[in-house]
Amino acid sequence: MTGHAGIVDDSALTFGSVVSLLWETADANANALLLALPVSNGTDIPGLVIGDANAINVDLTLLDTFTFPSLSVIDTDRDSYLTLSYSADDAPIIASNRAIIFRPNADLDDYFKFATVSNIPQSMEQELM
Repeated sequence: MTGHAGIVDDSALTFGSVVSLLWETADANANALLLALPVSNGTDIPGLVIGDANAINVDLTLLDTFTFPSLSVIDTDRDSYLTLSYSADDAPIIASNRAIIFRPNADLDDYFKFATVSNIPQSMEQELM
């Protein structure tokens, strides 16, 4: 194929029967590229995994417990992952089965702003203490 191929606004490119990729224009002042993942039903989950070819046709297990939209990156031998998701309390989750290392080029304060959070959901307070 040569030249330009396109999909018009609000028309989805569908993967299987549960995932759609489209240029969404329903919001009058914020059109956006939307990857619409399935609502969790036990088998189909709203998870996007980034990995290399070693991740194809294997049981990854890393998203088995996630029911909210999740983005995961796995390493080449599939024994380490980093996942962004949400809890049932709408609290963001950064999860990994390994230590998370921040590698800034200068002091952490130049890259991350730490603040005291007064509205942490009670279900998470014990985990943070």
